[in-house]
Amino acid sequence: MRSTFGQLIGKIAASHWWDIERVASEFYTVEIGAPVNCPDEWTVDALKLACLLRLADAAHLDARRAPGF
Repeated sequence: MRSTFGQLIGKIAASHWWDIERVASEFYTVEIGAPVNCPDEWTVDALKLACLLRLADAAHLDARRAPGF
């Protein structure tokens, strides 16, 4: 998992302070196939992940407000 997603995870983490236009342009076409043990049609959409993480940060979601996380 680390070798497959490590660089993407680092780039998404670094993008947290970028303006949203840069996030959109950097991740618009980044799509990675699913890990070996998942269905072939599954993909990882980097733009959606980056936006969801920003949204969670803005909403201050944590274990106190969303125990399932």
